[in-house]
Amino acid sequence: MDRMKLGAKISLGFGLLILLTMTLGGVASYQNAGVSGNVGQEREFMEALNVVGYAQQRFQASMFDLRGYVYSFEKKYLDRANVNLAEAKKGLDKVKALGAKGGDFAKLAGGGDGILATTAKYEDMVRQTVGLHESEVAGRQAMNADEVRFLENATAYLESQEEAFYKEMAAGVSAEAVKERFKKTVLLNDILDLGNQVRIANFKAQATGDPGQIKDGLARFEVMDRKINEIRTQTRQAANLRQLEEIKKAMDGYKAAMASVMGSMQAFQDMRKTRGALADQIIGMVNAVSEDAVKTVDRGQQDTQKAVGAASMINYAGMAVALALGVLLAFFITRSSTRPIHRVIAGLSEGAGQVASASTQVATASQALAEGAAQQAAALEETSASLEEMASMTKTNADNAGQANNLALETQAVVVKANQAMSELTRSMQEIAQASEQTSKIIKTIDEIAFQTNLLALNAAVEAARAGEAGAGFA
Repeated sequence: MDRMKLGAKISLGFGLLILLTMTLGGVASYQNAGVSGNVGQEREFMEALNVVGYAQQRFQASMFDLRGYVYSFEKKYLDRANVNLAEAKKGLDKVKALGAKGGDFAKLAGGGDGILATTAKYEDMVRQTVGLHESEVAGRQAMNADEVRFLENATAYLESQEEAFYKEMAAGVSAEAVKERFKKTVLLNDILDLGNQVRIANFKAQATGDPGQIKDGLARFEVMDRKINEIRTQTRQAANLRQLEEIKKAMDGYKAAMASVMGSMQAFQDMRKTRGALADQIIGMVNAVSEDAVKTVDRGQQDTQKAVGAASMINYAGMAVALALGVLLAFFITRSSTRPIHRVIAGLSEGAGQVASASTQVATASQALAEGAAQQAAALEETSASLEEMASMTKTNADNAGQANNLALETQAVVVKANQAMSELTRSMQEIAQASEQTSKIIKTIDEIAFQTNLLALNAAVEAARAGEAGAGFA
């Protein structure tokens, strides 16, 4: 460096400073680009996470509304369940569209495909559930029609027997004829009583949702058939025979419809269990996709924080190196520049004749040195300004990382709200179960009252029969 000219020394110093500044700026730009990419990907994943959370809420709302339809069979619940299910599928379609970006997005899209496939099965089960309910409703309507026909013909038969009984009493027929008439009346009353028991079993099955109650009611039809056949053997009037035939047809129709309703109820219960398991599977799959998205966002935040930390370390290290190199260059350039000046001063003192010439040269050299020092100071000031700009960019990157962290906290709050909604659903189901138990108790009380009333009627009829002619008016 001592053999180099002063201009070359200054040029070398500033060149090294410029090279170091450009290198430091390039590394900082590269790091900032990486941080910006991570932040952009985090935002996309946050969007995907929000979509998954929305789909999860819609799935839960759809399943809740479907349970409301199952317990009340009101169409508004079914319509809301279908709307929520469609909204959930739209959200999963958005997640699937993000899969085109590849990487972790492809994993999310794969989970969305699995949920959509399982949702298609769930939708099919919902349609089957509606079909089973409609089949059960049709069976109940058929039972109602047969019940009306059964009661009309049974009432007409009893009225005809009562009318014939009064005529025979007025005509003074034999006791055997009266006993036969009374026996037919008792048999038909037994059939009516068995029919009431069948209807009560049917009502219990509707109230409790237990098809076993219908099975118990079906067992009474065999006894009713035997009593109908026994009445036929003692009936001779054509009108009464037609009434008995209509009663038999109504019984057979009611029995067939009741068996169909029992099958629909059993299939409905089996379908409810299968549908519930499939719903739990869908919720589990949605939760898994949501957890994967949260984990990916957490990894992205950690990568961003690492990138910001690395960029900060590189910036600080570059600033330290630039400062040290600037000080060293200033020291060596200043030292190498002052040595020739000292030698010039020493040479001037040797020759008086060269004082004027040496003074002029010294003044010129001093002026050049002052200009060089001013230029060097300006360059150092520019370098300091560049370093301050780089520090500002680093602070901006740190702010972006903080915003990404806030988005992750908001997502966790959404998940907590979804868990609270599931807790409210569980409490609602418990309240419905308690209401069903109270209904069963009321039906049991009605059944006991009906049984006691039948016993009182039967005792009255027996006492009237025992009284003979004296009790005919009472009968």
